[in-house]
Amino acid sequence: MTSPSPIVLITGGSRGIGAATARLAAARGYVVAFTYLERAVAAHALVDEITSSGGTALAIQADVSVEADVLRVFGEVDSRLGTLAALVISLMISTANTAFSARTNAITTLAIDIVKLNRVLVRYGPDAASIRDELRKRQ
Repeated sequence: MTSPSPIVLITGGSRGIGAATARLAAARGYVVAFTYLERAVAAHALVDEITSSGGTALAIQADVSVEADVLRVFGEVDSRLGTLAALVISLMISTANTAFSARTNAITTLAIDIVKLNRVLVRYGPDAASIRDELRKRQ
């Protein structure tokens, strides 16, 4: 299936900032795919919320710290929805896992980019080229 609307993938999209980003993206015309780790009920409730408002959403259970899961997620999005127009990295940073904690600085940098992307989505809607150009200007 190929969607005529732009497709966004949000990691950690079932709750909090990720869910708010999913709602905003859907309201702006994006087809929304998002990952969740453990909270299937919250993930499926968000899918129901988006689809009942006329949008399209796909929840995919995955641990984005596992390479095989990441590859599976991209494969599912490609086969079920089409080609991605945007990727939002939005996930909980856990300091309990020391291997994961070592990556905190890089993830914090990505979190700053998420804030920028959220602002751009509000301003420009689903025009991926405008989003890309605006993010480049702010770097």
